[in-house]
Amino acid sequence: MILSPMIRQRAAQELTAGELRQRTVDGRGVADVRLLQIEDGPGRGQRLLVVRNASGIGLEISPDRGFDISSATWRGINIGWNSANGLPWPMNPVDAEDGLGFYRNLDGFLVTCGLDHIGGALRTNASHFIHKHRKEVFHPLHGRISSQRASISGYGVDWNRETPIIWAEAVIRQSAMFGENLVLRRRIEVEVFGGSIRITDLVENLGFRPTPHAILYHINFGYPSFMSRSRFQVISKQISYQHSMLRINSRRMTSWIIFKSFLSHPTNLRRSSKFAMVHWLRE
Repeated sequence: MILSPMIRQRAAQELTAGELRQRTVDGRGVADVRLLQIEDGPGRGQRLLVVRNASGIGLEISPDRGFDISSATWRGINIGWNSANGLPWPMNPVDAEDGLGFYRNLDGFLVTCGLDHIGGALRTNASHFIHKHRKEVFHPLHGRISSQRASISGYGVDWNRETPIIWAEAVIRQSAMFGENLVLRRRIEVEVFGGSIRITDLVENLGFRPTPHAILYHINFGYPSFMSRSRFQVISKQISYQHSMLRINSRRMTSWIIFKSFLSHPTNLRRSSKFAMVHWLRE
């Protein structure tokens, strides 16, 4: 008898903790998260947290690229979008080419934009920093946070919860002398037997001046999960922040979730987003 993956997953989910441990002593038979390093190609030297769960979700989290999700798969089928850049490391300067250096780094399923600017490159007034040498601020395309290295706070599989989860946490800082000092505390969770990804972000202004804040979750879908005959369904709760936008073109789908605000010291802002896995139908 050949059992389908769904039947095997459902059977594992119904086991008690003791029964599951008898079958896979450390749990790696159904779920795992590991810290690895790329050893070849444009991304050589950068860290990756590789996640997989019992339902077939696979993720690669990039601590050296803002703790974003560089790869997403569903039962071995690619969901995310990847460019010819090949997750370059070190990152190309985002200030280069009149602020368009972002395009030489762009790659992956989730690319976070911010923390003080999203959108096109521009210069803005810096009077809120109250410093004689800082008259203006240059903002590169989509900000700087995706090019910042994260400090990993921890990761693992929590089997003691009623609903076991795979989790990873990190702290990412965007700062400048006599400028902004913004900290993003991010937690990514995937249920061991679930079908969704939960991202919880806490943004804090640790500086001594009010600082503009904006964040954009640049979610990219690509081949083969997104094709000309694929059907994409979004089920979303109401967003009470500024606005959201969905853009579709023939080669990839990009979902933009945008938040803007102004952070005074001391203050923080928490975001929680649950990204449902994609279901696709091909005719």
